[in-house]
Amino acid sequence: MTQLTRIKIWIIIVFFGLIIRLPAAPHSIEFEEQYLKAWTSLLERIQWTAVNIGSKSFPSLGDNFTGEWVVNENPGWTGGFWVGMLWLAYEKTGEDVYLNWAQSWNDAILGYEDENNHDRGMIYFYSSVRGYELTGNQIYWNSACQAARQLVIMQEKNSRVIPQNLKNRENIIIDTMMNLQLLWWAYSQSDTTDPFKNRYLTVGLEQSEKTLHDFIREDGSTWQSVHYDTITGEIIKKHTHQGFADSSCWSRGESWGLYGFLKAYQATGRSEFLNASIKIGDYIIKHLPDDGVPWYDYDDPGRVKDTSAGAIAAAGFLQLSEVVVDPRSKAKYEALGRRILSSLITNHLSNFVNKASSPGILRNGCYQIFKNADSETIWGDYYLMEALSILLF
Repeated sequence: MTQLTRIKIWIIIVFFGLIIRLPAAPHSIEFEEQYLKAWTSLLERIQWTAVNIGSKSFPSLGDNFTGEWVVNENPGWTGGFWVGMLWLAYEKTGEDVYLNWAQSWNDAILGYEDENNHDRGMIYFYSSVRGYELTGNQIYWNSACQAARQLVIMQEKNSRVIPQNLKNRENIIIDTMMNLQLLWWAYSQSDTTDPFKNRYLTVGLEQSEKTLHDFIREDGSTWQSVHYDTITGEIIKKHTHQGFADSSCWSRGESWGLYGFLKAYQATGRSEFLNASIKIGDYIIKHLPDDGVPWYDYDDPGRVKDTSAGAIAAAGFLQLSEVVVDPRSKAKYEALGRRILSSLITNHLSNFVNKASSPGILRNGCYQIFKNADSETIWGDYYLMEALSILLF
């Protein structure tokens, strides 16, 4: 039996299982079928990618039409998302082909844990943490813990924040909220024999508190970057360097905030973090365009879309709906997550381009407005896949 045949059989089984358990809501089966087709396209995209890039290369940006990837020889800041897609595919399908690919690329990502960059958090949370959770491989556990320790070591003593990297020690960006997932995991996994045990939690809390007070504006929009004096710890300046203007709201950063504060709440139970996620989320709701997919910056409508910001937000809203208590809020956030997801699938996810290309290309991601403003992004693919998995499994 071929891999494609197994996937088709699996889709049929899942689809009929969904028909049995779905509530009798108008169009619900139609939407679930749409999600299944999108999930299948993403699995095919994974297969195409695994076959067409080198086994030691990491995809980052893809051509909207051909699907050809820009690849890196090292994981950069995005490599963990590719490995995360492989682990997610294995977790949900149980297929050995995804396990083998996940192990191969996870092994290739080992050895970068001590780099002085805050993105160790995202890289190793989506790779080594997931690998350990799914296989119990102690090597992956050691890798994740080493990366978590490096995040702790990077914290600035006076400003109590984790810098983007040690070359730019004064610069802290909203993305760091996503990197804290590694610290929350390390705290939950470690015991009292680990000298970093309490520091995982303390550093994560201090970073979250700083971001809460210094990055979120009154209306729920966010700054991308805050600079702190490394001696006094005082704020030097705030700006949004990948957005429309210093004072504008960069949509991907806003999505990082929605998702990151939700994870901080789930890890700590601190209500102020949940309230921050809700506040940011409500800003997104008020400023989403009619089609449900964000512009690259909410203050620069009509220029270019960022489907990756939409995918992150969809995954964030779907998880937020599972956390809030009020039934109306639950319904609101789930409906919004589904609305964004359906728009991404209908308007931006390719089914077939040509014989040399791949289905499952999430087009129209904006890495940076001043370059690579319209392409597939590996992180957009990952969060689209995560959002789909929330609804399908």
